[in-house]
Amino acid sequence: MATSSSYDYESNRDEIIQDALTNVGALGPNKTPTGNQTTHAARLLNRLVKSLDYEGLYLWRVIRRSFTTTSGDNSQDLATDVLSVDEPVRLTHTGETQPLLLTPMTRDEFMSINRADSGTPTRYFFEKTLTTPTLYLYPTPDNSTDTIEYAAAIKSRDFDTAANTPDFPSHWNLMLVNGLSFLLAPGYNQLQFAAFYREEFERNKAALTQQETEHGALRLVPWGY
Repeated sequence: MATSSSYDYESNRDEIIQDALTNVGALGPNKTPTGNQTTHAARLLNRLVKSLDYEGLYLWRVIRRSFTTTSGDNSQDLATDVLSVDEPVRLTHTGETQPLLLTPMTRDEFMSINRADSGTPTRYFFEKTLTTPTLYLYPTPDNSTDTIEYAAAIKSRDFDTAANTPDFPSHWNLMLVNGLSFLLAPGYNQLQFAAFYREEFERNKAALTQQETEHGALRLVPWGY
């Protein structure tokens, strides 16, 4: 038996589209879709991966980033690819190695505090917008050399061209094909395929998100304590 020496198999956008169209009977196996079919399927595929952003905190898309504080400035605009910030955020004073952990605030807490307070930040508030997300620090930093390190959960990348590959591990490709098949089926009047591939998609998704998203610790406390 001769096995290959490679581990890098990946499907690109148009291969996922081609397989999904074949699943719903719109194409024969390995046939080329029309331009209109590709455009429509690519639009649905992008909607699919964007909806998956909120299924969990995918470990391969959590990236450590940092910035330096500015005295008197309590806000930092983050990159537009940031979907959320995972706790805790850490602050390190210049020349020191032991970080201080900052805890998150709710919007209500952030709106009720005196934001004129200054000192070493101990808390943060992440404000999500449609454009540029912002990380607010409290108290307002009184030092311009401290380093803030945070874990940024990054948005899924778009499928813009035929050669684009998913920013998911390769074993998620089947789930993407099944999800796209489910979304395509109604447009081709194949409702029986819609039900089947929706079930397959949900089953794949549940297994994968359970496996590869970050989970917080669970602590059970007797009632009344």
